[in-house]
Amino acid sequence: MEYTVIDIKNWERKNEYLYFTKINPEVFSVTVQTDVTETYNYAKENNIKFSSLLLYIITKAANEIEQFKYGWQYGKLVKYNNIHPSFPLFDKETKNCKIFQLTMKENFADFNNDYCSILDFSDIHNNEFRKNTFNVSMECRIHFTSFSFSLDLTSSTPNLSPSIITGKYEEKDRRLIMPFSLTINHIVADGYHASLFFDKVQQYLLNPPVYFPEA
Repeated sequence: MEYTVIDIKNWERKNEYLYFTKINPEVFSVTVQTDVTETYNYAKENNIKFSSLLLYIITKAANEIEQFKYGWQYGKLVKYNNIHPSFPLFDKETKNCKIFQLTMKENFADFNNDYCSILDFSDIHNNEFRKNTFNVSMECRIHFTSFSFSLDLTSSTPNLSPSIITGKYEEKDRRLIMPFSLTINHIVADGYHASLFFDKVQQYLLNPPVYFPEA
């Protein structure tokens, strides 16, 4: 795990850091209705799990937003070189979820192999959780218009990583529309950075053959 320690006194977000820690601690959430038609069809045509491709797209886009890579190490603010997805998988027998982590890979084929290897809950070696991670949940039973996570704002080292949830897709005008919700601490990101993330996600969702030729 590689990271850079941030000198807060000279950090470009020093003012935001002071305001959103000392004066008005807050997080914000944004939900966007997103077109997943091309990626869903691409996954189906190529016998790929849609959830795996969706998770890869989210992880790829998140790693391209510098403001999503902040965290804490030994009480110091740091920026990680890469962040990796943590995600729950629903166990139909126990009706509970187990949390897993994947390592971000340069190509989808390697990422997909790792994802498929844990679907039966037999591969639990990656449950040694790292700190350079972010949460992705896929709630395929609910099509929502708004969603937010509750984050602790009283800690001296509050959670800075993005939390993302996708919902059930619905057909509208022959397109498959899925809600995507992002929650993040205002210390590190603004609405502008959220819009960059959603723009990247939508771009990849509309053009999966171009961005994932190895699949």
